[in-house]
Amino acid sequence: MEKDAHGVRVVVRVEARIALACCDKCGSRVRVLPCDIQAHKLYAVAVIELLVATYTEGDTSLRVTAWRLAGIRTPAFTTLHAWSEGMGAYALGRRQGELPEGRPHAALVQETEARLPEAREVPTPEVDERRYRSEARRDRLGACARLLLTAALATKVSSPFALVGWCALALSWSRSAPLLAFTSPILFRTGLSSTGFERVGASVRARSPPK
Repeated sequence: MEKDAHGVRVVVRVEARIALACCDKCGSRVRVLPCDIQAHKLYAVAVIELLVATYTEGDTSLRVTAWRLAGIRTPAFTTLHAWSEGMGAYALGRRQGELPEGRPHAALVQETEARLPEAREVPTPEVDERRYRSEARRDRLGACARLLLTAALATKVSSPFALVGWCALALSWSRSAPLLAFTSPILFRTGLSSTGFERVGASVRARSPPK
């Protein structure tokens, strides 16, 4: 995410060389990603943070929030919804929000609170009732907002670069926190999967009443 000639933030495409590391002990090869890139994500962490923070803290819809980023590479509003679902479940410690190669969010929170006791007092913000139709969705959105507040407190950096700073900060703690040493301290799933029993088929989906 960069600023154009008019000072407006736009999403730009970046082609980068990613380092490949080899373990001397087991011989496995792994890609070494920068802190501002998450595995399995097409958009950088700063783009994700800006959109999720704007949506959870503001009063605009998913579509309007997504369209606020100028440029042709603005993420779809459905992508924003999927980010907020996955990040919220991850922040709540739900397995469906985590990725196999990631670490639980609780490990990062524990390391942060050990170094910054005031992080224990970060409240969960109230969620605008227009944002959700279920208590589970409200909890996930609240968890997203709290995660971003904790990141800002830990790094003293505001959105959209608090999460990137939190990742870098946590990696500097890796000697005392082995769980954070070899993977991104913040790694969440995009969207939540549902079973066939939970899906609503097109034939029985509620329809809008005739006008």
